[in-house]
Amino acid sequence: MADSDEEYVGDVTEDEDDLQVTRGDNPRAKKRKQRGGAEWELSRTWETLVEGADGTISSTVEGLLEANKRKRLLKDTTPLQRGIIRHLILIIDLSQSMSEKDVRPTRYLLTLRYAQEFVREFFEQNPISQLGVLGLRDGLALRVSDMSGNPTEHLTAIQALKTQDPKGLPSLQNGLEMARGALFHTPSHGTREVLIIFGSLLSSDPGDIHQTIGTLISDKVRVRVVGLAAQVAICRELCTKTNGGDETAYGVALNEQHFRELMMDVTTPPAAYSEKESASSLLMMGFPSRTVEATPSLCACHSNPSRGGYLCSRCNSKVCNLPAECPSCGLTLILSTHLARSYHHLFPLINWVEVPWRRASRSSACFACGISFPPVPPEDQWQVAESQTKGMSVSSRYECTACHSHFCIDCDLFAHEVVHNCPGCQSKSADPTSSLRISPTSYNMADTQLFERIQAYAFGADPEFANGLAFVLGHPETPASEAEMNRDDDLVLHAKCFFYARKEQLSSPVDFAAFKSWLGKNTTESVQTSTESPNAPGDGNGSNAEPAYPSSFAHIVELITTGQPIPGIQEIPDTVLTGHDLASEKPRRRKPWEKDEGDSPAETASAAP
Repeated sequence: MADSDEEYVGDVTEDEDDLQVTRGDNPRAKKRKQRGGAEWELSRTWETLVEGADGTISSTVEGLLEANKRKRLLKDTTPLQRGIIRHLILIIDLSQSMSEKDVRPTRYLLTLRYAQEFVREFFEQNPISQLGVLGLRDGLALRVSDMSGNPTEHLTAIQALKTQDPKGLPSLQNGLEMARGALFHTPSHGTREVLIIFGSLLSSDPGDIHQTIGTLISDKVRVRVVGLAAQVAICRELCTKTNGGDETAYGVALNEQHFRELMMDVTTPPAAYSEKESASSLLMMGFPSRTVEATPSLCACHSNPSRGGYLCSRCNSKVCNLPAECPSCGLTLILSTHLARSYHHLFPLINWVEVPWRRASRSSACFACGISFPPVPPEDQWQVAESQTKGMSVSSRYECTACHSHFCIDCDLFAHEVVHNCPGCQSKSADPTSSLRISPTSYNMADTQLFERIQAYAFGADPEFANGLAFVLGHPETPASEAEMNRDDDLVLHAKCFFYARKEQLSSPVDFAAFKSWLGKNTTESVQTSTESPNAPGDGNGSNAEPAYPSSFAHIVELITTGQPIPGIQEIPDTVLTGHDLASEKPRRRKPWEKDEGDSPAETASAAP
């Protein structure tokens, strides 16, 4: 028998008014239907499945998977100034709400697993940053691991949490206060960030959390929250106020994959908002090399005996691993590769564009991995295929706008998420030495005439060039000498090309690489011509005579012993220094074997040095 009685609804507040249950049509459902549903809802994709030529829907499923992969890549790649030296505190909810099993195996175990992956990825993307881990349990904040740049310490501490069970209630205020204290003494050139993994719908705080939020704002601490249950008002307010009004700092996980994506988004350094925050500053760092000692010695960081380690560039204290801060003098010690791995955050790899069928015939396989692309269908099927799935390339090809190479979706993911470089651009980049290997046929008549004019120009008689070259060579107080202007090294040749282009007001600069190659070619030909000319038939004026160089080493010795000049060797006259007219007052020191005729043996011994 159906219940015809009306449901009892007691006094409710205005906030709960929207939660009343009625038997009529739900106005919220109508509004959601009008605006097309929430952003995370799929719009009945099972109704748009299209069978392939083989009668299966595998192509449609692959398209949806490819679109999901592609969605992760379509982010803003505008180069922004970011803080690559970061100080981040990871706060993990260890309360009883983390024992829920809405994600597998439980929220608690999945969070610990993703936290370990986050630590590895964080130090992979930010090798010169530091991280600390806190926990929220029983209304208290627990220190899981101290702030450090060694990921092994954090991984070990998080792994130890798996032996404990979640219990009690969390306290956001206590966790934020402990995080603020850990970040208070961090240097101003680095960022101060907090990431909270929050699985509860409440916070058991001892005081006013709004005062804590104000303190975080004054200390320039940015807070990001990843929710596992539902959106909480205080978490939204916390993220919005500490991130300059950016509401994207707070996200609620929809599933396991979305949970991981929200955490991995934090590995990208935040952009600098204010001009003062983005001001450039110099930071002293040391770049030590690894040394292996013959005998073990204690390291300054852990006091453990070891043979290998890195010696501080300032105080020679030994540390085990890099990056690290010297325990003795506080100098930041890193490797050059650490800076190189942080560089891609400042200049990210641009997004590759989807290739339509009309341009798909340019490639038949992926440029990177070599996997074959689908064949190009007839032209009458292009429009139908392009309207099936949005967010993916209908031809399974993605093109780099710089080198115009085509790649598959997996190489697209690998290039943007791992190597952060385009394989096509790297392989097609010019060889640094290729400019020196220009073939003689690459010179046109205009280039040859220009190079001949540069070679014939009297640089030695131009005082303007002499003064300019003196600045380049590092002695601006005296003009460059004729010997310096006749040098054929790259520095002087660069200066000549630049000076001649400005002197003659050329429309384009002189190609230095081509000029140097042409100059080397002409010098080689002139040397060969001068070498072959003595053997050529002459006109009897003495040009056919053999060179007067000594024929053997014995001949050279004979010339030296007889005091005759040696042909081919330049005689440099002695240079007499002037300005030393004062006679020396100190007597000449005698050799040990020198003695005067009237000196006694004792006096001779005492006079000897």
